[in-house]
Amino acid sequence: QIDAALDEYRRALVFSPQDIGSLLGIGQMFREKGDVEQAIEYLIKARAIDPDHRGVRFQLALCFELQGQLDQAQTEYRQALRIDPKFTDGHFNLAVLYERTGQIEAAESHYQEVIRLKPDFTEAYNNLGLLHDRLGHSQKALDAYLRAIAINPDYARAHNNIGVLYWKNGALGQAQAAFQKALSLDPSLAQAHYNLGAVLEAQHAYTGAADAYQTAIRLDATHRDAIFGLGSVYQALGDNEKAEAAYLRLLDLDPNDVAARLKFAEILDVEGKTEGAIDAYERVLQTTPDDADALNNLGVLFFKKKAYQKALDCLNRANINDPQRADIQNN
Repeated sequence: QIDAALDEYRRALVFSPQDIGSLLGIGQMFREKGDVEQAIEYLIKARAIDPDHRGVRFQLALCFELQGQLDQAQTEYRQALRIDPKFTDGHFNLAVLYERTGQIEAAESHYQEVIRLKPDFTEAYNNLGLLHDRLGHSQKALDAYLRAIAINPDYARAHNNIGVLYWKNGALGQAQAAFQKALSLDPSLAQAHYNLGAVLEAQHAYTGAADAYQTAIRLDATHRDAIFGLGSVYQALGDNEKAEAAYLRLLDLDPNDVAARLKFAEILDVEGKTEGAIDAYERVLQTTPDDADALNNLGVLFFKKKAYQKALDCLNRANINDPQRADIQNN
């Protein structure tokens, strides 16, 4: 359908080379196809013909954002809003971009403007809640999420985000209920499955946690935290083989995942695979030379091997990097 639409727009340009609608349409079609360079080429032509066309400015902003040219994207969003100050999508996208670039006050201002212009814009309330949560304003965040749900009771992401607030405040039962509500509304939310797994794990409901983590991974095969959580749960259940497989999967995704390699080394140590554990800890130290856990555990392994000088060197380094650790001092 996109190719057919492109053909139509191109035919129109043959008869009217400066037709804004055709240039804009071609730009939008190319963006949707993923050919951002071509999209920008046509949109710039359109902008040269009519610099005050809101749609052209907005599409250009989307393209620049996709390319990572965030300053240019901001400029185009601002131009779209200069042309139409009541353009809610422009305010919303600019708020998201400001938040992405750490301009928090500007982001909040534009989210508030979206809500003023369109009081039933649920995503604006949800994003405003996320912003307040990021700033540590839990009550303001909760109020924003509840407002989103009041508008749309089936808005799964807001239920999930409420669960995160409960989780952070230690209300695990309420968090679990919120995550389950989110998943009843949208079972495809991988993050909600992960969140449910983490809360169940915190309550030592390991089998349920494993199920939730596995579902998150089925939905998002590269979900790092879910894979790590699954390894942690298998360790708690005493299934070191499955835990090891989970951590190895993470290391395939990112060989520099320090936490995964530490856990992998711990399992090798428990299984009596001392040389493998030493190698794993040493690889951690290649990435993070001052990692106190790796240094401490490596020191213990060298001590077991009667490599006392190596053990002492590792333990001294561990103590320097974390002098408050009683277990390091005892070793």
